[in-house]
Amino acid sequence: MSRTTLANALDEMFGLLSASGQTPVASLVSAGVRVVLDHEPGAAGVPKPCSVTMEPAGIDPTDWMVRVRVYVAGELPPKTAQDLMVNAVVATAAVLKAGVGYGPLSWQMGWNDEIAAYVAVSDVAIGREDF
Repeated sequence: MSRTTLANALDEMFGLLSASGQTPVASLVSAGVRVVLDHEPGAAGVPKPCSVTMEPAGIDPTDWMVRVRVYVAGELPPKTAQDLMVNAVVATAAVLKAGVGYGPLSWQMGWNDEIAAYVAVSDVAIGREDF
């Protein structure tokens, strides 16, 4: 796929993370991810117990920026949620690292009081091809 537009870059990233529709690729399923969304769900809320979402995060002269989030339900026991968060982030990072021209990846993780869930966030650079 071409990275000549941000929309194409988003589609390419979604294709790396999802096997079909919103079903995650096998490595994400093994890590506990149940749904991958090519957008932020907003007021509808994120699917539980663990999901990966993505949204446009910016444009610079050489890269398209995509914000990837991993959500883990807050009603899980804390240690279970923490382990799920770690496994899901590591698996998501591995899938993205395998994509040519992605990164570098840096993740911030923690509890979010507003939505009562654990959240990990990474702004992923995708090399532009529109020059």
